[in-house]
Parts: sequence; C-alpha cells; structure tokens
Amino acid sequence: MIGIFNGDWSLSLYFMTDLVIVLVLMKTLLWWNGRKFLAGFGEATTKDHLTTLPSAIAWGGDVLALSILMTSLLQGEFSLSLQQEALLVFSYGILAIILLKVGERLHWLILFRKQPQNQSDSMAMAMVHASHAIALAILFQPVLMRSGNFQQGVLDTVAVFVIAQLLLLGIGLCRIFVYQARHKGKDLRAALQSGHEGLGVRYFGHMVGSALVVSSAASISGYLSEAFLMTLVVWSLLSILLSLGLSALTTLGRKMLLPNVNIIEQVDERNDIPTAVVEALLYISMALILMGLSHAWV
Repeated sequence: MIGIFNGDWSLSLYFMTDLVIVLVLMKTLLWWNGRKFLAGFGEATTKDHLTTLPSAIAWGGDVLALSILMTSLLQGEFSLSLQQEALLVFSYGILAIILLKVGERLHWLILFRKQPQNQSDSMAMAMVHASHAIALAILFQPVLMRSGNFQQGVLDTVAVFVIAQLLLLGIGLCRIFVYQARHKGKDLRAALQSGHEGLGVRYFGHMVGSALVVSSAASISGYLSEAFLMTLVVWSLLSILLSLGLSALTTLGRKMLLPNVNIIEQVDERNDIPTAVVEALLYISMALILMGLSHAWV
C-alpha cells in the first residue's frame, strides 16, 4: 500500500487481486453452506438460505472467521509475481475454509453428539456455531501466514488446527461441567438445543473470550518450534493459567460493574437476553484486558 502512495501503481494490482480473491472466498463459503451434501449449520432449504436470522448469524460467523484467518496472510510481503500471489492467497484461503468446516463438523459430533443439520431455526445454536467458528479462527490465525515453503506452511497450519480444535473442545466441556455443577446435573447441551437464547449468547462470549486468552498464551510460548512437544506443554499450561485468570477477572468485574444482578437467575432461569449480552461482552472485554496485561508482563 505504501508503494501505491509513492507512485508505484503496479502494487495496486496486487492489492486489488488479494481483495477480489477474498471476496471470491467469501462467496465460496456461502456456496458451501448452501450445499446439502457439504453444509453444516444452516443447511439450505430455499434458493436463498439466509432467510432466517439464525442462519444469517451462523453464516456471518463463518465469514468473520474467514476474515480473521485471512488477516495474517494479507499482512505478509507480496509474492514475486501476480500469478504466484493469486495462487498463494487462494490456496491458503481454500485451506482455511476446509479447516473451518471440518472443525465445525467435529464440534457438533463430539461436543453435541449429533449432526449439525436442521438447527437453522434456533438462535441459541446459531450463537454456538458462530462462537466456535470465530474462536477457532482466533486460535490458529497466527500460523496461517506466508511461507517460502508452501508444503511446510500447510503442515504447520493443519498441526496447529488440530491443537486448537482440542483446546476448543476442552473449553466447551468446561462450560458443560460448570453448568451441571450450578444446576444439579442439568445438561447445557439440552438447554441450548431447546432454544435457550440467553445461554447461547453467554456461550458465545465464553468461547470467544477463552479463545483470545488461549491465543495470547500461544503467542507467548511460540508456535511450532523445534521442541514441538515442549511448546505444546508450555502453551497448555499458560492457557490453563490465563483461563483461570480470565474467570477470576470476569467475576471481579461482574461484582464491581453489576453488583445487584444475579447472573445465574437472570440468564439461566429467566432467559434474560440483555443481561446475557452484557455478560458475554464483559467476558470478552476482560479477555482483551488480560491479553494486554500478559503481554506487558512477559
């Protein structure tokens, strides 16, 4: 971009090429969600499958996740030729879409023990879907960047995707256990599938907030060094510590900012969506603050 303002208009071709490819990738993602044999959440039932708000939220979560993933790639240096630039960006973009959809399928099958179809009328499940897509993108976005060795870059991306998926499943299971402890054995999955929108909003905030601090732990420990196993151990330990810190910081913030509000009663029992939105945003806000503090401390 600097070259454009310096009079080097040839760089504008690279900029426009990347922009067009990103828009094509978003269109590809929309096409994928509309195919019955490929679709995950929000399977198409009409020509325009964005006819319901839950479907729009689910697809919007996918698009936002893809945009997050593409930011690292677009921040790198341009390739030597326009053809190489187009091929590189498009190839990594397709890889990102495939990993997002595979991650979506695994999330539903493992955590919710069911296929994701026929949920497009549920706001709660749309929030769950969007939260997973965005959280997954946050976790493995830093490794999706330009590499001189495309094959090695793909292998690194897939490896981090697997680790990120395991961490997300762990976060989801923690939310299920916490809900069971608070409500004497009741199942969070059943409540979400029944259409409890407040819980869906809370789940979104917790997943995205947790992904932010886990991503922060990953950037501190480093991705895929020669001592891969040690890197994984350090990442996991830092993730646990930062996640515990996030819960404590959010609890403190909730007591200070919402002193007279019973979150469990308002959200879990009364399905108070405004309160759930405030709690979700508070959780994400505390995650951003903790990220800043952890980087400053390191």
